[in-house]
Amino acid sequence: MHVAFLANTAWLDEELSQLHHLVVGLIDESVTVTQVLPGGRAEGEVSAFGRRVSWHEGRRRWRHRGRLLALKDMLGEPREVDVVHALDGRLWMAGADLIKAMGCAGVFTANSGADVALATRLMRKVDPSRATIVAASGPLAEAIRDAVDGRLTVEVGPPGVHHGRTKEQPGETEEPIEDERPFCAVVTGDGRLDPHYDAFLAGASEFVKQHPDTQLFCDGMGSDQHAVWRAARDAGLLPNLSLIPRRLGHRELLLRADVLIQPQPLGRCRSLHLQAFAAGVPVLAAPDPMLDHLIPDTTARLVTAPLGYVTKPHRRRKSTTPQTTDAAAGSALAHGWHDALAWAREQPNALHQLGQSARNWARDHRVAADQVDQLLRLYRTLTGQSIPFPGTA
Repeated sequence: MHVAFLANTAWLDEELSQLHHLVVGLIDESVTVTQVLPGGRAEGEVSAFGRRVSWHEGRRRWRHRGRLLALKDMLGEPREVDVVHALDGRLWMAGADLIKAMGCAGVFTANSGADVALATRLMRKVDPSRATIVAASGPLAEAIRDAVDGRLTVEVGPPGVHHGRTKEQPGETEEPIEDERPFCAVVTGDGRLDPHYDAFLAGASEFVKQHPDTQLFCDGMGSDQHAVWRAARDAGLLPNLSLIPRRLGHRELLLRADVLIQPQPLGRCRSLHLQAFAAGVPVLAAPDPMLDHLIPDTTARLVTAPLGYVTKPHRRRKSTTPQTTDAAAGSALAHGWHDALAWAREQPNALHQLGQSARNWARDHRVAADQVDQLLRLYRTLTGQSIPFPGTA
């Protein structure tokens, strides 16, 4: 079997480690893998295994179709591709055209709530008997199933992560945060200032006044974070805050913090959360209806916004300032973030236990090998290849 992965820069920046384990895992199962990657990627950043083909990724997404179609003949050598797997919704339409031109099966990974609307367009471009959408969470899969009304197969296929030790060593003790060591938190989001991020900054400002040695590192998924910087400046946080520049693969470095914070409900499944779970890094987050891995007091501490907090929908592309909100509700959410930070700083044993609970959950429910096995079964089903039973050659 020959599988071609289609990836773009935005997905690679978020999910580089996922690409690594998918490629290696499939090759280990005797699958030929071709990585179709944006040109200009550093050779050492992507998986060295498997074949690599470059495509030119420009700013205008509508041009991706022609650029990927130009790879048709190249992907047919040395062996015809059986399955094209588009790893990000922003590649679905171009990937569907490539699949049609090559006459092969197609798999489309859904990572975001934004992919729900795309699914209705996708089903008009593909053969439903040879195409499947794989949603990264149960709620996302249900939303897409409702959108396509049963006319396209949708499966739940959550990402997995690699895990270290299988159990705690005898005599292992908790590792509380020492008072003399600065409290380090990574704040991750989409880089845009919305009411949720604004409330977090307000709560963090009050917390920093009580703990001036706190260090906040803000990661913004590659977006221009100037509006966040201005809000942090107005809140008096600049001496305690650093903006992390975009660099492929940099998110693995974020897992060295005392706590990972996501103040925005982004509606996007990110393996960064799972990597934090696997590393035992506690997570503080806003509840997100599209995610089923943020389980209160099991994998994360959730900070809930008051009902009706955002009174105007946040338009991601056309606004970098907070929308109209009720002042009392905003103050309540800011207070909630202050309390969550205080709990994380002042209750090190409870924080450590949350990290261990998340690690145990991820070890049971989000394993990289399980993801590879599920995809391999799906590929074989779509291509009509037999699925070997356990214990058979």
